[in-house]
Amino acid sequence: MYGSHRVNTITTIEDLIHHLRNIKSPKEAYEVLKRCKLPRKEWLPYAYYQPESKYSRNLIHLEDNLFELFLICWAPGQGNEPHRHCGSYCFFQVLQGELCETLYQFDKETSNDVYKVGKVSQGIIPVGTLKKSESHKVINNHFSSWAVSLHVYLKPTDKNKCVRNEETIELTYVSEYRKLLVSSALLLRWASTIETIDDLIDHLQTIEEARDAHELLERCNIPIKEWIPYAFYKPSLNFSRNLIHEEVNGFELLLICWKPGQGNQRHNHCGSYCFMHVLHGELREILYRAKDSSKGDENVYRAGKVSWGVVAKESEWHEVKNNNSSSWAVSLHVYVKPIKENKVPSENEPIKLEYVSLYSKPNSPECLPLNNDRGFQRDCAQKYHRLRESDESSNDVQRIKKDIPTREKLFLIMAVISLGMALVALILVSLTISNINKQENMVSSKSRFEKICLNCSLLSLPTGDTKERRIIITDINGFKDQCCAENELELSILLDLISNVSKLQTDADISILEKGKLPISAHKSCMQTNEPGQDSNDTHIVLNVDPLYNDPAIEHNSGVDLVPDGLKIIYTGIYFVYSSIEFQNAQTVSVNSTHYHYIHRISPGNPSLSGVLLRMVLSVDKSSSPIRETTYAGGVFYLQSGDLIQICLSSPTKINKNSSSFIGLILLSTN
Repeated sequence: MYGSHRVNTITTIEDLIHHLRNIKSPKEAYEVLKRCKLPRKEWLPYAYYQPESKYSRNLIHLEDNLFELFLICWAPGQGNEPHRHCGSYCFFQVLQGELCETLYQFDKETSNDVYKVGKVSQGIIPVGTLKKSESHKVINNHFSSWAVSLHVYLKPTDKNKCVRNEETIELTYVSEYRKLLVSSALLLRWASTIETIDDLIDHLQTIEEARDAHELLERCNIPIKEWIPYAFYKPSLNFSRNLIHEEVNGFELLLICWKPGQGNQRHNHCGSYCFMHVLHGELREILYRAKDSSKGDENVYRAGKVSWGVVAKESEWHEVKNNNSSSWAVSLHVYVKPIKENKVPSENEPIKLEYVSLYSKPNSPECLPLNNDRGFQRDCAQKYHRLRESDESSNDVQRIKKDIPTREKLFLIMAVISLGMALVALILVSLTISNINKQENMVSSKSRFEKICLNCSLLSLPTGDTKERRIIITDINGFKDQCCAENELELSILLDLISNVSKLQTDADISILEKGKLPISAHKSCMQTNEPGQDSNDTHIVLNVDPLYNDPAIEHNSGVDLVPDGLKIIYTGIYFVYSSIEFQNAQTVSVNSTHYHYIHRISPGNPSLSGVLLRMVLSVDKSSSPIRETTYAGGVFYLQSGDLIQICLSSPTKINKNSSSFIGLILLSTN
């Protein structure tokens, strides 16, 4: 029996319980857990969480006096306190996300270990042994996503003991054997962002009714490198259907490529529910009334939007068309009950539907990869040319980028740089003045003005031994050629020099491009998030940016990776980081409230550096008028390659998505 659980991979909860019943030592429990590869559809039905809790425990199985198997959902950035397990052996495996475990021995920290998906902890051994630590704490290593872990306790326990004050902690569950014990608990799939095709399929395999598919598509943020391998088209067809996955009598997942300006004719789905998520371009959907077949609602869906879908009645019809006559559109479709035919008004019999590819394999030589089409390449040149290291690992994305004409690329870069530098100058002026005014009551008179330093190479300095040069050029901490301001007079001079940068001529811009001296900076508007937030110091919501779109009038980036939840640092150095958030709420404020605006860093290379860099506080008195206030935050920090800079709020209050809500940074020095 021992040999069997060492050899076989464990892929079901039932199989895992069977193996745990036959273990004879803690080491065997560790080996059994190492061989677990549970698919999401196995553990997701047990994954309930309480929105107000840092972590939520879900009991899977309890074997009296032998072992206890349960699942823990960890809220973003949250964890537990250092604790002992009161005589129980503990092992855990990470199923989703990333956990950081800190080990302690005799109240002293001994190590920090990071566990990613599939990894199993070495375990916490009861007091009395010398080789293992007697206590630990576990924290979700990511500030914007949930983590899930599977735990085995040898000798079940209903209590832990806090290390610092020896306080006994009573342990509770939010669910037992998939049954809720806490009415406010929610299934985790509604709290997770879906970023891969495989992840979406795993989630779809757990749906219980058709509308669940719509909720899952709403949570999709799938990048081009994930779906482009499935995108094929047939030149003779107005739209091309590509099968990604099919569950017999369950659902099918399709990717449809729509030619510019083309679409399908009015049709129904012969009893299947249909939901559509636009990945690229823009689609127009027209619904027809069931009673008289007259036109009903007409909706336009842009990239990232999800249709409510056509219900499975044969009397209800719709048609879909690419809303742009000069560019492609791509959409992801879920049919709850696979669809092999549909009906159109002009035909008496249903029309059989064909696929141009199956599971990323084209059906015939006539079926061509969409990323080889010149028109699609031009579309992508305008949206995806700023994707850098993370997407350059994908050969498909590289082929798209390689075909962008050099002159077009140069023109786009020059336009962004010119607008960006002018914008940075205005932002620095606005932020500096606003911060002084906003924080006037939060600092003492001695610390009212902080020194601000920039790399002199970024400024337009006067020549000769002028008063301006003598006042602001200094040498601080070994960083030479730093231009600093320590009072209002020096700040005025510094800002004048910054404003001159925006007056660079086109020839100078070209010279900078040719020499490869592009300024490292970024400025992005913040997007409203749908995730609920709470007014506390421990639970926050992360504002999103759109990495695939820049409005050249107010946004830019150069030498910085844009990801959906922030700005990712490529080059290590000293940065000026800033942010502004305009809060708005159409509801009358009936109680006093406090809102927090954070600049937060996640440092994968050094988790101990992760945390809040700056925090701004907005206090709102109850009144008869809606909230409409702006907070500012900015400062200079040493950031490392790979660091992720995010903007977080503690309040579900909506933000105003315009130039008043943004995040940005500029590299000051790489010395």
